Amino acid sequence: MAEKPGQRFQEFVAILERAFGHADGVTIHSPYKLRDKDTGRLREHDVVIVRKTHHGETLTAVECKDRGRPVGVDFVEQFSKKNEKTGIHHGIIVSATGFAETAKTKAKALNITCMTLAEAESHPWVGTSFIVSSSRNFLHLDIFVGCKPTGGPGPVQPSSPYINDTGDLFTAEAAKDVLHQSLPEEAYAPPFDDVREGRCRVPITGLHVIDANGERFEAVELDISYKLEIVEENHPFELHNYTGEAGAYEIASGDLVVPGINAKVVMIKQEDGSVAVTFAAGLQGTSEA
Repeated sequence: MAEKPGQRFQEFVAILERAFGHADGVTIHSPYKLRDKDTGRLREHDVVIVRKTHHGETLTAVECKDRGRPVGVDFVEQFSKKNEKTGIHHGIIVSATGFAETAKTKAKALNITCMTLAEAESHPWVGTSFIVSSSRNFLHLDIFVGCKPTGGPGPVQPSSPYINDTGDLFTAEAAKDVLHQSLPEEAYAPPFDDVREGRCRVPITGLHVIDANGERFEAVELDISYKLEIVEENHPFELHNYTGEAGAYEIASGDLVVPGINAKVVMIKQEDGSVAVTFAAGLQGTSEA
């Protein structure tokens, strides 16, 4: 599916708002559709922040604009009208190109916050220019299951497919999970960008084998020979300034890619000089509300 114009800008703003809104009772949706009070049709907002308190639910809509001229009065008025018809309590416009002075005046009168998100050349407090991550890829597995017949005296080596106690096949992906949990950290030590071979023996429960005669064997051990490739990658930081009436923030963000996780790390310099770090693994997108 083709990427919509401004989609990356919208997604990044959603991640930032998630970082700022990281608290109990706060949920960030992007995109989010709400019904128009007049027509009953769904209208989409770029980002909606839902705050739930004992007083009820408060909705804040964030509109993202990353192209063209600075935001003008017309855009502010259209956004305000849309918020009124969809039940939004407060609006925020985030622009990559700034705002006309008249637009700022109009936004203030309509209870809309103006924020500018612009790329920055450098932030002195960022000590490195990239995040280092490594991916662990098992290229080949030979799996041997040590079993014994139920009630039997010793191990046997049946050749039939192995099945867990829920009746599902024990897959290569499941074996990789076992390896990730069982291998010592030394197995992942440098040097990287090469293929290493190894063997791991792990006690196992909840696994059995049924042979050609229908006899069931209880698994007691996995003996896995493997080929493992570890690739180290550098993911550069992106630097931004996020400024507006609510404050001015310096932001550094970068991708974090490790087994099972594909997230963005966001570091925000606070007004007191401290740095808040958050991890954004994804956002909820809801089609209707």
